[in-house]
Amino acid sequence: QEAGRAGRDGQPAQCTLLYLRSDKAVQQFFLAGRYPSTEDLDAVFMALRDPPPDAADGWTLAALQERLERPRGKLQVALSLLRRQRIATQDSRGVVQLQRRELSPAELRKLLAAYRDKRELDRDTLERMVFYAQTGQCRWQVLLDYLEQQAEAPRCRHCDNCLRLAQQEEAASRPAAAEAPQPAAPVLAAFAEGDVVKVRRYGRGEVRSASALEVTVAFADGSLRRFQPEFVERYQFNSKQRPPAVHSTAI
Repeated sequence: QEAGRAGRDGQPAQCTLLYLRSDKAVQQFFLAGRYPSTEDLDAVFMALRDPPPDAADGWTLAALQERLERPRGKLQVALSLLRRQRIATQDSRGVVQLQRRELSPAELRKLLAAYRDKRELDRDTLERMVFYAQTGQCRWQVLLDYLEQQAEAPRCRHCDNCLRLAQQEEAASRPAAAEAPQPAAPVLAAFAEGDVVKVRRYGRGEVRSASALEVTVAFADGSLRRFQPEFVERYQFNSKQRPPAVHSTAI
């Protein structure tokens, strides 16, 4: 979204992605607290069947949260589901009233079906974001793949990954100086073909090619993926383990 807005005027722009590996755990925590389970929805429905506390006109979100001791977000979603199906109403004061006093387990599961689909979509989106942050591929190409569009060229030559690859290619093609009092040491790849490594989310795999800027790893499911070296770790075998045989056919 930021890249799209920045490019509207056709002028050069910079978009910065701030990413920490620990961010994924934080987002997973928020996702876990957003969607109610069948037990949460059933608890809200059963509470609404009881008389409200302190002879109030009806139940409110605050009263339900105090009674059920569940996250506020889950209770809000549960009430929204009940209102949409006209099982409950909520007036301008926030007072909730049941319109139906009986609800079968099958009806509860049906109410949650749509939210389960959305939860899986949110999880998939998070995984795609993690891959986007860690990949060594052209970031524009990754975005186009997500949108199921074809790029005019395999690399955009503008994102940070493309610029790093271009710098490496330029350095490799530059002729050595006739007199170089202190030539810079070449940047060596951290991994070699055949190394067994692991990548968070994807697990264990085998290096198929590596440079100082990019590592291509084959995984047991047959996929080949490219990563920046800092996101790849050497796999530590114990005395009873043997290196896996990895076969891959496509990127």
